[in-house]
Amino acid sequence: MQDNMQNTNIPKTGRILTRRRVLIGFAGASAAGLLTVRLSLGGKPNLLASVPPPAKLPSPDAQPFTPPPVAPLVPAAKPIPAWFLASVNRKASWLPANIRTQGLDAAIQMRWNLFSDQTKHQLVQLQVPAWWIALVPEASWNPKDPGQSISGQIQNITNLSGRPPDSELNRRAELLLLAAGALQMPTPEGLGKQGCTAFLRYILPQLKLEFPNDLGWMSDTLATTLDSQDLINQFQRASREGFARERVIPFDRLTVGDIQPGCLMVAGKPLSDPHGLNNHVMGWGRVPMSWSWHPGAMIAVGNTGLSQFGPPHAAVCQEYMSPDPLENGHNQHGQINSHNVWPPGRDFSTADPRTNVYFVRNANFIIMDLLPAAAQRVARKPGPLSSRL
Repeated sequence: MQDNMQNTNIPKTGRILTRRRVLIGFAGASAAGLLTVRLSLGGKPNLLASVPPPAKLPSPDAQPFTPPPVAPLVPAAKPIPAWFLASVNRKASWLPANIRTQGLDAAIQMRWNLFSDQTKHQLVQLQVPAWWIALVPEASWNPKDPGQSISGQIQNITNLSGRPPDSELNRRAELLLLAAGALQMPTPEGLGKQGCTAFLRYILPQLKLEFPNDLGWMSDTLATTLDSQDLINQFQRASREGFARERVIPFDRLTVGDIQPGCLMVAGKPLSDPHGLNNHVMGWGRVPMSWSWHPGAMIAVGNTGLSQFGPPHAAVCQEYMSPDPLENGHNQHGQINSHNVWPPGRDFSTADPRTNVYFVRNANFIIMDLLPAAAQRVARKPGPLSSRL
């Protein structure tokens, strides 16, 4: 107060001898809270600016503010399929050692603690089942590429390009497929190269538990089969009865428009045997926006047992397809419907990654769509509903 009153030439008697602007500072006020007053002979002060009310001082008896506690980040509590609980109970050899020795709950917490808070937020956002966390390897198979790290891939799939599926069931199927690939989930039952059908054990049983009204028709034998031909046969029956939709598309007719996010596919490789062990099973989803691909492109997620990619595990983008036929270079053999073989000519090698094995086989692509209950009522044909599927 005293500093602001200096050199105002106002006598102590209170008589005003001349016109001046006097800045009267209120204690605790900032420069913006100053009051400008014009003093004149015999006149009244003229307020030239509004004055904010002084801040209310807290009561001496008031308690200090305590922010509300922040809830700890915990994995999504989702139901656990019976097939996995059976593996835990028998301490199956394919399970990580900490599950067999410490138990499932402890293994979940141990692995969860290794994630950064950012990755934990993203896993919660994606509603990744807690039991999956215990299976996530502690290191990516490709640690030299940050974009291929587990945390990097999880960040990628939180923002996808293109139009999402119409139904909640298919949106969840797409998310589970992409999350399993991003987390590099180990091949169930340790099947290695024959583990592509087993990979669906992460997807179909979980969907059945989360969407009982849509997938109540699905038997455990269908959801957990390890035989791709058995998978095809059971989906064909489900399609005939209107629970699902199966489409068979020849190699040369496949377009990206045939692939819907969340759908499953079985494609034949060369030298398929009668048991379908050389069929490849995969699921499809949209492309991460951060990749800057064509927004209508689609990527396939499945199990890889090839030694150059480390231990058998789920992998994002085993195959891809784009509305742009010139969008190549994302893998060595190009899009899934490419005619690439290497070396060119009759003596090409199916083992060379530059050869598209589906072109060599002239494969039929069997696409299996899961239908929400409302769509089933439309597609369902007359006759008794089967409980055998």
